[in-house]
Amino acid sequence: TRAEEALQRQLVSRMATELTADGADLANGDYVIRARLWVIEAATASSTEGSRVPQARLDSLRNPVRADSLRAASGISPVVRLDLVHDPLSAFRSWPDFDLSDGAYQEMLANGSFSVVEDETTRGEILSYYRWARSQEENESRAGAYQDDLEASLATAGLVTADTIPLDQLAVLVAGERELGVALRRARSRILLQLRYLRTIERERLRLENVLSDALRGAS
Repeated sequence: TRAEEALQRQLVSRMATELTADGADLANGDYVIRARLWVIEAATASSTEGSRVPQARLDSLRNPVRADSLRAASGISPVVRLDLVHDPLSAFRSWPDFDLSDGAYQEMLANGSFSVVEDETTRGEILSYYRWARSQEENESRAGAYQDDLEASLATAGLVTADTIPLDQLAVLVAGERELGVALRRARSRILLQLRYLRTIERERLRLENVLSDALRGAS
């Protein structure tokens, strides 16, 4: 019994650490996706309505709000830092994917140690999180299909994502290149799907993180 209790604490502790890594990955993906949305909306709005880039929105992108579980003391923050006014295409160079950290979960399944997690709520939340994370991989692939289309449209305007071009010049190109404007608007709908995917995973991750925290306190 003591050996099983020790194994449960070890696996739950490892899983909690991996959830923190997942949270950092999700925060980074959320930041890049919101940056892409901002670039598309700013470029298309500037070209069609002559509107200025809202400074408050730019500030929120440069300092994105992290998930509640990613406390400032943890030192976790998005890895990518973007200057969207002077280099808006930088938002399309880093892919906002989600790489699941599931070593502890896979070990549980492989050696049959899942049974040592006695609490049914904890076991249910573990299964729910990893089921959601894996089932959403197809959604991410489908949502991300816009990248090739967007890059092809940029090429018609003589651009690649590696180019550095200020936002105001990009807006001029969008106004003059109909295909590019259409591709950006089409990409926007797909990007919103990606954002929904990541936020669904984050919601499930936070639920499991809270349950594991309670389980670790109860085992101590």
